[in-house]
Formats: sequence, C-alpha cells, structure tokens
Amino acid sequence: MLLAIALGETVYWAHRCRRLILLSSLTAMIVTLGLFAARHVHLAQHFTTLL
Repeated sequence: MLLAIALGETVYWAHRCRRLILLSSLTAMIVTLGLFAARHVHLAQHFTTLL
C-alpha cells in the first residue's frame, strides 16, 4: 500500500519536474563516469609503478 502511494508520488513528481530529473540523472551519470575513469587511471598508475 505504502509502496503504491510512493510510486504514485514518484510518477506525479516525475511528470512535474522531468527536466530537473533528467538534468540530475545526467549529472549523476557524468560524475559516476568521471569517478570510474579516475579509478581506472589510478589503477593503471599502480600497475605501471608495479611494472
């Protein structure tokens, strides 16, 4: 029951501020990709120092 209400609220707000959600999700994706890349660079540096 609570889940259904939460889902309804989410859908309602998603329609209300779709642009905001799109923007925030895009930002989150970019940040995640950035962190992922940074970690890989960091790992690569570790491998080169080990070699």
